[in-house]
Amino acid sequence: MRPALRMAFLFFLAACASRPPYASGYLGDYSDLRQSAADPDLWEWRHPGADLSVYDKLVVEPVLIRLADGSSGKGLGDETLRKTAEDLHAALVAGAAPRWTVVPRGGPKTLRLQAVLVAVPPASVAYEAEVVDTITASRLLKQVRRIPWPVWPVSVTEAGGGSR
Repeated sequence: MRPALRMAFLFFLAACASRPPYASGYLGDYSDLRQSAADPDLWEWRHPGADLSVYDKLVVEPVLIRLADGSSGKGLGDETLRKTAEDLHAALVAGAAPRWTVVPRGGPKTLRLQAVLVAVPPASVAYEAEVVDTITASRLLKQVRRIPWPVWPVSVTEAGGGSR
C-alpha cells in the first residue's frame, strides 16, 4: 500500500473509532464530540466559553425519532417507539428541576433542548441532544448519550456528565 493511501486509511480508522456508536446524523458533525472519562456512554461538546449558569429556563421540545443505522430499535413497532420518545421527553422535563424552570417558549435567559431518540438497545436508550440559546440560536451544547432505561429523571448538565 502506498504511503499516502495508508495514511488516509489510518485517518479513516481513527475517525471511525472516535465517533459515538449511536449517531443518526441529526447533529451533523460529530468530530468535535469527546467521550467522557467519567461516563463512557456520554459523548459531548460544549461551546468554548459557554456559561450555562446564566440561564434559568428551559424549553424541552418533544423528542424526535431518528434511529441510527443498525439500531436495535428498528424492529420495534411505531407505537413502542412513540411511547419511548414520549417517556424520554417526560424524563428530560422531570430532570430539568431544580436547575431550570421548564417553559413553553423561548425568551431571555432561556435554553432550548431538542433530543432525538436514536436507538433502543435492550434495557437502555440512546439519544442525541442539542441545547441552544433561544434568543441567539447559538448551539451551546451537544451530546450523544446512552442511558439505562427506564430511568427517571434524565438531566442534561453542565461540565460534561449528566446525572441519572
